Amino acid sequence: MGLLAKARFAVKEIIRSLDDLSSLRGATWEEAESLIPKDWIRGDMKKGEGVKFVNPAKKENKYY
Repeated sequence: MGLLAKARFAVKEIIRSLDDLSSLRGATWEEAESLIPKDWIRGDMKKGEGVKFVNPAKKENKYY
């Protein structure tokens, strides 16, 4: 197999981070949820549908 044929099968590594929310574009819910620390508090949104996660150390730091 030549070099070009090998490159066709290469997989691009995607790095996802809560520090860069644009890195979550295209992520599955499971991928995004796996990044949320286990001690963060999960709750329902006050309006509309969705889930919020609150960092217990900084309650104003919310990710939706």
